[in-house]
Amino acid sequence: MTKYSSNYTDRKVTAGQKAAEIMCERRATQSNVELPEKFWSISPAWKQYYFYQLTLAYPLIEKYGEKKVLGALNEPEYSILSSLNSDWFKNILNTYKVKPKLNPENIKVNKVIDNKKLNRSNKIEDLLDG
Repeated sequence: MTKYSSNYTDRKVTAGQKAAEIMCERRATQSNVELPEKFWSISPAWKQYYFYQLTLAYPLIEKYGEKKVLGALNEPEYSILSSLNSDWFKNILNTYKVKPKLNPENIKVNKVIDNKKLNRSNKIEDLLDG
């Protein structure tokens, strides 16, 4: 089970807990409220909403996988979603493709300027000739 950083506790959380936190963050933002640390243990209303989202998260993660669920939740175009109880989100998950993480070892850079020293006396034409 992968562990994720939480914005509300110093402990690592599961994918379901992270998804529930994201939904609470969005609801708080829409309500112009700031969530305190461990908000689920301070406010009965936030506790109820957090655990409701948590119960919705686990079946989605079981069906689609944590990378797909959390990946979709982190896409800017889906940032209006504030509850995992949404047919719209389930439709998104059916077609969402997980974006691969960039691995620096797999990135190749084409050299444009080869064996030329860059300094102020070089003209751009001299650098590009080659």
